[in-house]
Amino acid sequence: MNISMTVSTVSAIAFGGLWGLQFPYYATWVTIIVTIFAMLVGMIFGALVDYQTIVTGVSGGIMAGLMSPMIVMHSQHPVPILIFCIFLFFFAIFMLCTSVKV
Repeated sequence: MNISMTVSTVSAIAFGGLWGLQFPYYATWVTIIVTIFAMLVGMIFGALVDYQTIVTGVSGGIMAGLMSPMIVMHSQHPVPILIFCIFLFFFAIFMLCTSVKV
C-alpha cells in the first residue's frame, strides 16, 4: 500500500511541476494529464498487491495530480521548487528499489 501511494504521489508532484513550468498557459490540460498519469501509476503499482492497494494508489494519484501543477505555477521562484520535486522523485524511486527484498 505504501509503495503505490508513494510512487503515484511523488511522480505526480515531479511531472506536474515539470510540465506546469514548461506549459504555464495550459494549466487545465497539464492538470488533467498529470492526474490521469498519476492514477495510472498508482493503479499499476497497486495491482502488484491487491484491490485495496489499487484504490489507495489511485486516490493518492488523484490528490497529488490535482495539486502538483499549482505548486510550480503559482510560486514566486519555481526553479528551486522544481529541483526539489525532482529530487523527491528520484529519492522515492531509490527508496522503492532498496525496500524490495529479493
